[in-house]
Amino acid sequence: MSSKGPARKAAPSRYFEASTVVVPAAQSREFWRFGVLNRSDADFHEEDLGAPYRGRIRGYFGARSQIRDGRSDPIILRRTAEVRRRDGGDEILLSAALHIGRETWVGEPDRMFRVETGDLLVVDLAKATTLDAGEYREVNFRLSRPLVAAAIGRDPAFLGGRILPKTPLTAMLYANLRSFVDALPTMEESERAAALGACTEFALQTLDFVVRRFDGAADTPSDRLFEAAERLVERNLGLRRLSPEWLALKLGCSRSAIYRLFRLHGHSVMEFISERRLTRAYETLGDPDNRQTIADVASSCGFDDPSSFSRMFRQRFSCTPREARLSPSRP
Repeated sequence: MSSKGPARKAAPSRYFEASTVVVPAAQSREFWRFGVLNRSDADFHEEDLGAPYRGRIRGYFGARSQIRDGRSDPIILRRTAEVRRRDGGDEILLSAALHIGRETWVGEPDRMFRVETGDLLVVDLAKATTLDAGEYREVNFRLSRPLVAAAIGRDPAFLGGRILPKTPLTAMLYANLRSFVDALPTMEESERAAALGACTEFALQTLDFVVRRFDGAADTPSDRLFEAAERLVERNLGLRRLSPEWLALKLGCSRSAIYRLFRLHGHSVMEFISERRLTRAYETLGDPDNRQTIADVASSCGFDDPSSFSRMFRQRFSCTPREARLSPSRP
């Protein structure tokens, strides 16, 4: 894959390792937060603060891509607007979940979904992203945005937040990433450079295949089932028992199938329902012809507790329901 324009000197390749074992236990969290995690704001779960923090990372940087193998205790990482302004990073990240010790959630702040061992997730570092992870191990493979755009023929932003479908090809890429990081410490420099180049081409070809599959098979059974689930949600937002179990009953499938279906489309079921309810409430409050009270609007959208509704509404739209009614312009 070539590009036109003046030749630029390639950045040198570099292998690196870092671990909390090299610092005193009392300094382990600060070391990990400020010495290693320089692309995100880090925080820790209060229940884990009593024990020393354990983390280890190793990786390899090349001119076109980077690979990192990270293992750590539970952590919360936030890639905020300030962090993005500070580092200017807009790479596309392929994240292979090698081990998930307890529930791990990732996504944009208002749309988190669960990640499980074996998932291959795409993250757009140009977007606000939060990772709330238990003890975990993941491989991060970073590709420059122009490189991915050239491979798939469009801006890759629409891939952000997607879990890649499990196919023989994506399974091979997942296994390839794992094998690469397992062998990384013992490889010679020339081997690392060759492996990184091969892995880069493999990742780009896989993303191109996945995108073409999205384009060519937009009407798959999974897509039709998700569209049916969406319609059920939209038509029953006021129903108090609207839940994964209820959707499974109406669609004639198992609850676990509903969870998998929504994860495949980048959503948590209840987060999806909550977002639709809040959006419906916002649209209703912004309608000058609507004369319902705020409590009635909340109830019609499936919210039993007015104070809980007001809190969630403010978190989502940065204004109260009353303010939305007085100024019905979208945020």
